[in-house]
Amino acid sequence: MEAVDTIIDYAMPTMKAERALKELHEAALRQDFDSAIVKATEAVVESRMALNSLRIMQERAA
Repeated sequence: MEAVDTIIDYAMPTMKAERALKELHEAALRQDFDSAIVKATEAVVESRMALNSLRIMQERAA
């Protein structure tokens, strides 16, 4: 039975983090701080997902 490699996607969470940061900025400019805080949290979550993906990729490359 062959081992199947799973593709680790770091790009999608990176793009989602970028979008959340853009939306955070726009919300802050509107002084919609509740929305800005939500977007900041989303950016952190997506960044952590990207970081975890990169760590997996690093382990596989070793």
